[in-house]
Amino acid sequence: MGVAQLENKDFIINTRKANAKILTDGLKDVEQYLQLPYYPEYVEHSFMMYPLVIKDDKAFTRNEIVKYLEQNNIETRPMLPLLNQPIYKEIFGDIEKDYPVAQWINNNGFYVGCHHGLSKEEIKYDY
Repeated sequence: MGVAQLENKDFIINTRKANAKILTDGLKDVEQYLQLPYYPEYVEHSFMMYPLVIKDDKAFTRNEIVKYLEQNNIETRPMLPLLNQPIYKEIFGDIEKDYPVAQWINNNGFYVGCHHGLSKEEIKYDY
């Protein structure tokens, strides 16, 4: 199944990148609240999902914005940094507190869809 998808990889990746650009352009006016994804021009990004991180949780919490989005039919997924995964806790202990950026992302980050099967209208509905 995965090998068959390789035939469509350029379409899939290019569509997801185009969807991510629509989201980035549409969310520029709330960039003071949300960290939008950034990657250097020399890097390829497949945008399996579109990551967002709340910059200042005093304005609103992740749970508040996720609840609002979900109530408006916009699916979200939490970010899951590796440090809080059970296997890593078992191997290394509870070390997340030693990595405040990872902890911030875990507490304030989430994803919205960027799938290549979403239409431009559906992507624009996100903002």
